[in-house]
Amino acid sequence: FVHLAIAAALHAFYGYGSTAFNASFYRRSHVFELGELGSWLAVVLVVGGGLGTWLGGTLTDRLGARDARYYVWVPGVATLLGVPFVLFLYTTPDQYASLRALVAATLFGSFYYGPTFALTQSLVPARLRAQAAAVLLFVINMIGLGFGPQFVGVLSDALAPEHGTDSLRLALLFTVAVGAVWATVHYALAARTLREDLAATMRG
Repeated sequence: FVHLAIAAALHAFYGYGSTAFNASFYRRSHVFELGELGSWLAVVLVVGGGLGTWLGGTLTDRLGARDARYYVWVPGVATLLGVPFVLFLYTTPDQYASLRALVAATLFGSFYYGPTFALTQSLVPARLRAQAAAVLLFVINMIGLGFGPQFVGVLSDALAPEHGTDSLRLALLFTVAVGAVWATVHYALAARTLREDLAATMRG
């Protein structure tokens, strides 16, 4: 549960951080009218986020019937698959190619929602499920919403004297890529004892 919560917090950290500043990135690094950009970003969130959440839950349930470790393997692999799209979207000079890559990155980055909350309920006895969900949401919001946007903004300001208008691009690239890779490490660590932890919960 600890590794699962840390992975979810890291997702929220770079997810909230990038969501807060992606519009500024596209306005600063690409030529977009505000109305057009808002429409594109809405499509990204609805298509990428919605489809990724549904696929993550559906695929994990099907594979998890064979081996419970898929509940951390699927979001871990999906998170890692999203990293190349992250690297591309923040470095390509093609604004529409960047947006298409953002859809893919958002899709893979959304796989973790269903498995995380479902697994949280399975890892604790029934009498502690509400408390476990509350702890998970607290960690996600404190670390993700509390520090993600702050970190991106501070890093961008620190890079600005040397990199100018590219400072935000670099801050987003670093935050999202490193956060995603770091999250996959915790999914791998969670998988090591997941079956034993689930069995212990069932016995208890």
